[in-house]
Amino acid sequence: MAPAILGFVPEMLSKKKKQVLKKLPCLKCWFLRKVEEQLDVAAKGTYVWNRDSDTLSQLVSRLNDEVEHKKETIGICLERQREDHRFCL
Repeated sequence: MAPAILGFVPEMLSKKKKQVLKKLPCLKCWFLRKVEEQLDVAAKGTYVWNRDSDTLSQLVSRLNDEVEHKKETIGICLERQREDHRFCL
């Protein structure tokens, strides 16, 4: 007898819940609005993160180019110093 009662109770609870939601459809709408707002915030955050990572990637690339340029400039100066025995500025 107990399993039959326990099996019946969740079914009644779900029916009650459905009845309450039918009577108050604004609860469904409220929940969906909250989920929609959260998704919008997550999408905006993802967009900002993506843009920031692109910007950071570009800055790292420019820094790498500048370091390589300075290395080449120093190499040229060292070669000239060996040949002419003077400093390159």
